Amino acid sequence: MSHFQFQSTEFEDAFPFHFVFDSSLVIQQVGKALRKLAREPLRGKRLDDAFQLVRPPTRLSFEQLSTHENSTI
Repeated sequence: MSHFQFQSTEFEDAFPFHFVFDSSLVIQQVGKALRKLAREPLRGKRLDDAFQLVRPPTRLSFEQLSTHENSTI
């Protein structure tokens, strides 16, 4: 199986509404379009301080979110 590799700028161009968070649920990267829409900087904030998880109805934890890694949340 082959894997795609993106440069950071290519990834941002392809997915302008993305965000990346670490295992502590701290947002590490935010796409261009999402940065423009946000009322305040999101990078460095905890995921649960920046967003409200509606679906799936679950406790917000890295372990729980990891079980949905192939889903759109």
